[in-house]
Amino acid sequence: FIVAHFHYVIFGGSVFAMGPPEGRESWDVRVSGPGGVLVSRLELRDRGAATSGGYERYFELGGRKYSHVIDPGTGRPAENVVLATAISKTAAEADAFSTAVSVLGADAARALAERDEFLGFVVVDGNGEKKSYFGASLFPKR
Repeated sequence: FIVAHFHYVIFGGSVFAMGPPEGRESWDVRVSGPGGVLVSRLELRDRGAATSGGYERYFELGGRKYSHVIDPGTGRPAENVVLATAISKTAAEADAFSTAVSVLGADAARALAERDEFLGFVVVDGNGEKKSYFGASLFPKR
């Protein structure tokens, strides 16, 4: 009979870290980008995280890759962001925020993190520039 006290549950591009692993204060979550390159390391405890972006899920047309994330304002694939990782209170919220930021861009991530101390974002924009924004209650490793 085994009782698990700590959990780390992965749902595709989303994760929820419930409690810390034994002997640690938080889970070490690594965010990988195109080509498996390490984009960021996050420390999570009782938080969800999710990553959205067109670098893994896309379709090709005429030799060009298009993101699977569709901008509802244009009806076309989102092009502003290569990768958007969101941290929130739940994995479901993080998934919604990462998809929204994939469409709205890094400026929206910054504005959201400034308004909510429990939100955080790591964004790689269309130029390959990494930008990180974290609410006051979130502290990333890198």
